[in-house]
Amino acid sequence: MSEEITPEESSFINAKRGFELFGTSLAPYSASRKVAAQTMGMQWPFIGEAALAQLHATNMYPGAIRDTAILLWLCTLPDASTALARGVWTPSRALSKPDEARDAALEWADKCGITDSSGPKFGEAFQVFFGIVTGVDAAQFRIEVEKTGGDGGDEPGNV
Repeated sequence: MSEEITPEESSFINAKRGFELFGTSLAPYSASRKVAAQTMGMQWPFIGEAALAQLHATNMYPGAIRDTAILLWLCTLPDASTALARGVWTPSRALSKPDEARDAALEWADKCGITDSSGPKFGEAFQVFFGIVTGVDAAQFRIEVEKTGGDGGDEPGNV
């Protein structure tokens, strides 16, 4: 008998394995990329109850195009340690110049064809975005549970 994988476990596995967009591997959604994304104006996961209700009803929320563009663009950038040329966008540079970085991310997204929310490119990109953010959330939850030794029960001390 095979054991079924829960959505949380699947997200955790995908987060560890890595993601790709249109056949290109993406860099991990590291802490530096996460902080840069927030500085650049990414709203996820703080979208609010009304936007969350809209997401559940329509599979879209206000700001989803921007959030998708920011996160995926950041995941295409090299780390500062591997960037060879001066002036190349890196997560660190994006953090220090968030307005310019957001413009660059939106320009990149437009060139990739993912700013049309009704188009197939956006659909694929949004699935990758959502996989990344839910994978990170699931991975962080899993790590917390493993650190505390909890099984998710209601006993004191469990996460």
